[in-house]
Amino acid sequence: MAPGRKRPKKPAEKKRSAPSPVHRTKAEAASALANKLLAMLDQKSEQLALINGILRTIISGAELSDVLRVFASNLKTLCPFDRCSISIYDEKARVFHVPYMVVGGRVLETQEPPRPFDSTILSKVVETRQPLLRGNLAAEETRYARDGEFMEKGFAGEMLFPLTVSNRAF
Repeated sequence: MAPGRKRPKKPAEKKRSAPSPVHRTKAEAASALANKLLAMLDQKSEQLALINGILRTIISGAELSDVLRVFASNLKTLCPFDRCSISIYDEKARVFHVPYMVVGGRVLETQEPPRPFDSTILSKVVETRQPLLRGNLAAEETRYARDGEFMEKGFAGEMLFPLTVSNRAF
């Protein structure tokens, strides 16, 4: 190299920078979505296991009290509840019979008289064949027979699920 000439500088190496916030956000979003999908898959697996357990009990020819016990114990793993019962609709008499109730994990015979069909929340579930969640009984504008009695006993809400067989709801 000739005297007085400066040596050319090497091009500076590019430093690797941290991922941009946009890339980080996309990666976090993808990870969150994957976690959400896995949680949904786990939930669906639990629900299928619950249904399978109930169907096995029904197929085995078990008594209604056994079916209710299995249903209640499996349901309790998905959502907490204070009591659970099965209402059987008598289409000819237009009443519901509630022969058993699960309270504190024990199946009890109710000895309750039949409940009327008309103007009840149960009739709505049978007619629509859709489950119904009533999360806050006290805040609802529509009142049904027995709502006052349920609230006096300390119930805040209720979940109702129809069992449909051959296009008939029970």
